[in-house]
Amino acid sequence: GAWQARISGHGFYDAAYSLQGREQYTANLLDEYEGELEFDELYLAGSLTDRLDFKIGRQVVVWGEADNLRVTDVLNPLDNRIPGLVDIKYKRLPVTMSKFDYYTGAWNFSGIVVNEVRFDKVPVFNSDFYPGDAPAPPEREPTSFSLGSQQFGLAVNGIFSGWDLSLYQAWLYDNRAHLTLESGTPVRVHERVSMSGLTGNVAFGNWLLKGEGAWWHALKFATVPDEQVDRLDLMVGVEYTGFSETMLSFEFVNRHLVDFDERLKLSPDFAQQD
Repeated sequence: GAWQARISGHGFYDAAYSLQGREQYTANLLDEYEGELEFDELYLAGSLTDRLDFKIGRQVVVWGEADNLRVTDVLNPLDNRIPGLVDIKYKRLPVTMSKFDYYTGAWNFSGIVVNEVRFDKVPVFNSDFYPGDAPAPPEREPTSFSLGSQQFGLAVNGIFSGWDLSLYQAWLYDNRAHLTLESGTPVRVHERVSMSGLTGNVAFGNWLLKGEGAWWHALKFATVPDEQVDRLDLMVGVEYTGFSETMLSFEFVNRHLVDFDERLKLSPDFAQQD
């Protein structure tokens, strides 16, 4: 079948830091906010057979039905350096993946190897959106692209008349780092976790009802270092598209920590059961 390639990127430079005096800002802040030049989507895609497609390279793979909140949409991190600036679809960061898609009837089966380790871009110390009054402890990230750092995903999608259904399974690094001690020094680490998800939607005229559920296993927290914590995320949503060029959307998510340990409420986790 036909093959196609895509190369896209972006760059920016904010002269405000030079005009106001770069010496006022930390090197970390300037690295994140003064300028940037990088590749975004960079992939090769094509058909191996009539039913089997293959795509390799930096790409965005959206899981689930939600448009504004994230439950099963876990494969691409977000650029949250300036929170709430744009819609979530513009904030996803492409990640290098190898993706196989098999099609039969109303069903699509996907197998994904996430080759590149990448986490959210977040506000840094001294920026307008950083929540603390001191720099965060150093972050220890897995070695990107190494054989031992590969992450995996499976998806089954069914598209039927008036309704859709999807099943997801992912084995990946927790995008949320937790605090731990290494030789007495606090560091932030990302542990391997698993996510099992189920999503669906049903259309009624101009109305679309949608739902998602995700079971997270083996989450780690600083206040309960010897425990693996499970979490159940549930989303319900509704969309109305009866207006010209206007869509109304409402989504609600609850994230429930199972067998909640009261120590999770303490610093530095400050976790809530729901």
